[in-house]
Amino acid sequence: MAHFLIENSFKNKAKAFADNISQLKEIQLRRLGDLLKANAACRYFSQLGLSANWSYQDFVNNIPVSNYDDYAESLEVQRKENLPILSRDCQRYQPTSGSTGKRKWIPYSDQLKDEFDQALAPWLYDLYQQFPTLKHGQHYWSLSWLPTQMRQDKSSTNDAELFGAFQKRLLQNTLAVPNELAYTTTSHAAQIATLAYLLACPDLRLISVWSPTFALGLFDLLLEQKKYLSELLSNGDWGKLQLEMNGLKCPKNLAQAKKLDAFDLSHPLKLHQIWPKMGLISAWDTSSSKSWAEKLKELFPQSIFQGKGLFTTEAVVSFPWRGENVLAYQSHFYEFLCHETQNIHPAWELQTGMTVSPIVSTGSGFMRYLIKDLVLIKGFHHGLPILEFLGRKQEIDFVGEKMAPEQVQKLFEALEKKFTTVQGISLFGVEDTQARPYYLAIVKAPTTTETIHQEISQFLEKELREYFHYNLARDLGQLRPLVLHLSDRPEKLMQKIACNKGLVEGDAKMEVLSKVKPQQLEGLL
Repeated sequence: MAHFLIENSFKNKAKAFADNISQLKEIQLRRLGDLLKANAACRYFSQLGLSANWSYQDFVNNIPVSNYDDYAESLEVQRKENLPILSRDCQRYQPTSGSTGKRKWIPYSDQLKDEFDQALAPWLYDLYQQFPTLKHGQHYWSLSWLPTQMRQDKSSTNDAELFGAFQKRLLQNTLAVPNELAYTTTSHAAQIATLAYLLACPDLRLISVWSPTFALGLFDLLLEQKKYLSELLSNGDWGKLQLEMNGLKCPKNLAQAKKLDAFDLSHPLKLHQIWPKMGLISAWDTSSSKSWAEKLKELFPQSIFQGKGLFTTEAVVSFPWRGENVLAYQSHFYEFLCHETQNIHPAWELQTGMTVSPIVSTGSGFMRYLIKDLVLIKGFHHGLPILEFLGRKQEIDFVGEKMAPEQVQKLFEALEKKFTTVQGISLFGVEDTQARPYYLAIVKAPTTTETIHQEISQFLEKELREYFHYNLARDLGQLRPLVLHLSDRPEKLMQKIACNKGLVEGDAKMEVLSKVKPQQLEGLL
């Protein structure tokens, strides 16, 4: 009944999304007008002279492209004094990825939550239409995962807050994992609790996570903690983790505990023994997440896999709808920075084949906010742009070496061609201010010997020196030599590095290139 009511509660917004796709320009200009009216009275924008009557050209001429730093000071005042500086009716601030010394807090105003709902409603309604068996069991939607320190700071992680009160009550009746899990005091306790609730649910039909590596890490933990998980399911008691669970009730299911006892550790891919009715797995499956998504698919060969669109904490750009990741055109106002020409285009001027970065204006008060992701315009669905996420628009340039993700991707392709049993995972630029910066390569390898380590290390350094600027920086002594770390389970290492960087664990992409500080690697290598 709860699924039936949820489906029907989304029906009208889903219908409006489908009915209006031919009116992209009209809807987008209407969204801009709504945002101008909402923000004209807010202190930040009134000082810029923003007018509710501006045309799109007025908007472009007077409001520059922005980033988080442009709003950080005003946001701090808004959070502390509860004043409408950037946005009105804002009771929640969602933490997002950033270093522990520079946390980002995104204001979730009532208007922004409605904008998210304009995408979530047609997406979820479409899921029910395409996969009707989802109506007959429970679902797991991963929470916005937080590192331990932020849990102790009582940061909010309840994603159900994006929905209205009626929808929240309905959703709680369909979720295998309760929202109260967000208040466990450590990340490890939250992972154990998540597994316990999932294992206690034989009728699990859907697993939806952001990063596939997050799900893979959970299933690794299942194998590691099999005995403990079986005991707590049998006894209904958290045992050694009782205090860290912060009052969360422990699930109990003797039948599922027996299934777990009989789970064949020599064939860990056969998870359908525990969840025989699993129908759909959803996660990122493009760019750096592609290979990890393939591994997740292998765990559930009998289930359907759906790739996610481009959601960020700040905005939704695209979502899966009728088999394509389409622009969430009814949510925010969208512009796009063309990677090739550096020209900015509104959504209605996009053309097939463009590589672009989204610029969003939203109900949070972020206007013309550049999202540093690259997306390809694959084509159009009845006039609505179809977007494919390509990766982060990221370059590391400590001393002029100009390292870019596409270079690293080619580097790893050459590595895997030369050494067929290994897989390049990530290249970290280590921002060492005490000595000299250097690059750390994380490579997955089934076995490790001193000879293999030396051969791979020499190969990578040689390939990197084919890049003029890297080679020059090495010759000038500006960069230290490459450091190599081989691991048969790099997923866990990457998640730990993400936590040490203060990243939101469940949302952290497995980036092929990123920065890290030496202290964020301590005790891990």
